[in-house]
This record gives sequence, C-alpha cells and structure tokens, in this order.
Amino acid sequence: MSNQTSVELSIDKATPGLVADIHGGNKIISAAVESAVIAFGIVVSRGTDANEQAVLGGDATGILGVSVRELGREAPSIGSLVSQYVLEENMAVMQEGYIYATCVDGCTAGDTPKFVNATGALGAGAAAAGETSLDNWEWMETAGAAEVAKLRVDGLRAGDLTAGS
Repeated sequence: MSNQTSVELSIDKATPGLVADIHGGNKIISAAVESAVIAFGIVVSRGTDANEQAVLGGDATGILGVSVRELGREAPSIGSLVSQYVLEENMAVMQEGYIYATCVDGCTAGDTPKFVNATGALGAGAAAAGETSLDNWEWMETAGAAEVAKLRVDGLRAGDLTAGS
C-alpha cells in the first residue's frame, strides 16, 4: 500500500457540463443523442424528431441548450473519465441556469457567448461565419483559452440568437 506523498495545490474549479448552482431556476430537459457522441458542456440542437432527439451544434434555429455532465455513469476503466454521451443515450440539456463550460478562445466576465455551429463548442466575442451568438446568455467568469468558466444560460427566446457573418 502506498501513501500520498504530495498535494495538488491548484485544481480545476469544475469540469465542462457540471451544473454550477443548484436552485429553483434551473431548467433541464432530456433528449436522446441522435447521430454522434456529444461532449459535456456544449451547445446542442433539436434532432430529426424535434421532441425526442438532439444533435451536436446547430445554428440560429432549433437550439435546445447546453449538454449537462452525467454524474451517475461509470467510467470504462479505473482512472478514466466519462466526458461524453454516446449514440442513442438519454442526455440532460440545460435550457436555463448556470453551468460550467470550456471557453475555447477565452472570455471575460460579462462577455456574450457564441458557439461553433458544426461542433457546439463555446467561445466569446462576435460570431463569425459558421458561428452563432447567444445574445441573452453571459459568461460569469474570466477564463483563458480552453479554460472552464461559469456560463449563465438564459433560455432561448425569439431574437436571442444571431448568426455570424
């Protein structure tokens, strides 16, 4: 048996897709993964069956929300991490509330988030071609490129999404 010989002084504050605050305002639905694996903490859209399925990414129409980390699943091996949903698996999707997500290009608290249509990856700043801005959402923390920060997900009302140009 071995003893712990060191202590990690700097740990990640959270992992992508982890619900940040538990309160009555969270709105989380479920949908089946339709066509590809879906990582935790990315934007997903309605699938072929709009009431039952979800797909990776999307555009300015049909967005469902952000994929929520599944805490109850076993990892395939000791020490490995579960970081995605697989095909036909039931997935939790946050539509309102606070969640941790990776900001691919870095963000400052107060920035408007955007996502890459093809991958659902979240960033900050003005949406370019192939990206969509989530105008009513907000990054709540400052983070460097590829770091995790808290994101406020504030529903998906008409006019909340702007396609990049």
